[in-house]
Amino acid sequence: MGIVILHNLTSETAAWRESDTGVNDQVSEAASGLRALGVSCRTAGVRRLADIPAAVSSTPSAIVFNLVEALDDSISDFNLVPAVCKALGMRCTGAGTPNLLLTFDKGLTKHCLSCRGIPVPEGVEIHSGAVPEAGTLSPPPWIVKPLRADGSEGILDDAVTSDPSKADFLVRRIRDSCGCPALVEKFIEGSEFGVSLLEGAEGVEAMPVSEIDFSLFPNSRPQIVDYAVKWVPGTVPGVVSPRRIPAHIPPDLSDRIRETARRAWLAAGCAGYARIDFRMDREGRLFVIEVNSNPDVSARGAFRAAIKAAGITWPQCLVRILDAACR
Repeated sequence: MGIVILHNLTSETAAWRESDTGVNDQVSEAASGLRALGVSCRTAGVRRLADIPAAVSSTPSAIVFNLVEALDDSISDFNLVPAVCKALGMRCTGAGTPNLLLTFDKGLTKHCLSCRGIPVPEGVEIHSGAVPEAGTLSPPPWIVKPLRADGSEGILDDAVTSDPSKADFLVRRIRDSCGCPALVEKFIEGSEFGVSLLEGAEGVEAMPVSEIDFSLFPNSRPQIVDYAVKWVPGTVPGVVSPRRIPAHIPPDLSDRIRETARRAWLAAGCAGYARIDFRMDREGRLFVIEVNSNPDVSARGAFRAAIKAAGITWPQCLVRILDAACR
């Protein structure tokens, strides 16, 4: 059975160029890994949903390896790719459309997790108008981020503030640069962790916990993984990725983080593979800040670092992702 690696066509002139073109590395990694397994594969690029049938129709029995992260018609259209593949009678790797639509909207994700007893930071969605008066928000500091965006797009090094007027400026900037509403969220001061998860025949497996090593950050830089930290080499001087994996934390904390990640996976309806990001405050309270469905699978990404730390090779991981799609 062949594989069609379906991806969005990228542009060097995109607003968030590094994030947009990063999918090309993922396509290359997926293709090389599949060929190492002896699996037949081809790549197909699309710009809109309507392009998908023609892109995959020449291999009707194939599994679609879904690496579509953005499409031209709407910022949320890429979430519909699994549904289109299903309508065409084809299996698709990773998350399904309901999960992608949920986790693309940070407000919906927060509501979903909170209703299931999973702690999330307080936040207010700003769809239009100005930021509410400070008394209607959680106590500062706040982090202002796009309501619907991935890859730290729209989050710059000034995204954390305690000034309502600055928060209002950040909301307007997000609307202009990302074309979506903003989320003004309580900023959790403390540690940041991530857990990658991979589906298997026995269920979902949580990989070793990773931790952002903020000790590497310059004093002038806030302790967040903003767009530049994530995508621009050298933003943290001399460091490719400021993460430690496994994290240098006690075993009981690691177990608590990984179990909460599994709960978040189930609550959000994840499938195939995912990454859950956390902040932990000074009192040791954990908060889920992001559910990343179909996370970056390039060699430099956190997901690949996590499976390596778990002793899983990239070809072995691909087998599990494809098996999950078949199930």
